[in-house]
Amino acid sequence: MIALQFPAILVEHGFTPVTYDFDSTILGFRHDIYNALIHRSPVFSEDSKITSHRFSPGAFLQVQLMTHAAGSDLDSALSYFFRQWFAELRYQLPVCEIFEVRRNALTADIHALSINEHNAMTFRFSIQRGAYEPL
Repeated sequence: MIALQFPAILVEHGFTPVTYDFDSTILGFRHDIYNALIHRSPVFSEDSKITSHRFSPGAFLQVQLMTHAAGSDLDSALSYFFRQWFAELRYQLPVCEIFEVRRNALTADIHALSINEHNAMTFRFSIQRGAYEPL
């Protein structure tokens, strides 16, 4: 699993808690993720959750994305996620960007690392199909 190497990759690129303000980057990405993936999303529910883990360099941000309905297509949710990532969330001019995707019939996990010249962040996105909505 490449995601287990994320902390070492951060250090390799010069990003440590001593040299970089991860807290500010975590705060900024919380806001950006909410706006790009959750707020008024055609795919993900407002029941989705974003959790900060400032002492977990393998995934500083963990995001549980819940689709609007259990019948939602996981392929469509993954496609939407990556469209939003590349349009709204990724760093401009990344020097290192790694995705590790694991999925089954009901869920998908995406571990991501993104580094540009001045910033770095690690993520774990879990996509789950939501509950049935009442008629």
